[in-house]
Amino acid sequence: MRPIDADELFKKALDIIMDKSDNKELGILNMIAIAKTIEVEPVKHGKWLDTRNISYSARCSECGRYATDMTPYCPYCGAKMDGGNEIG
Repeated sequence: MRPIDADELFKKALDIIMDKSDNKELGILNMIAIAKTIEVEPVKHGKWLDTRNISYSARCSECGRYATDMTPYCPYCGAKMDGGNEIG
């Protein structure tokens, strides 16, 4: 698997679909085959740490910032809250 820019591909595919020429499927497959790979950062994994602070419900194990809601991702550092560094 290679990371690609899905937004860019969507726009190009839409252009191909709107074109009146034949072989649209081949054009889209070719476009995907030659798509440039993008640089991505590895996913950070964290967990919400319990806090007794009345104003906040939890603290991120990665960045240490407090959050009012225990969301699936930290709103500050983007860590995926699935258990911490022991995950893959």
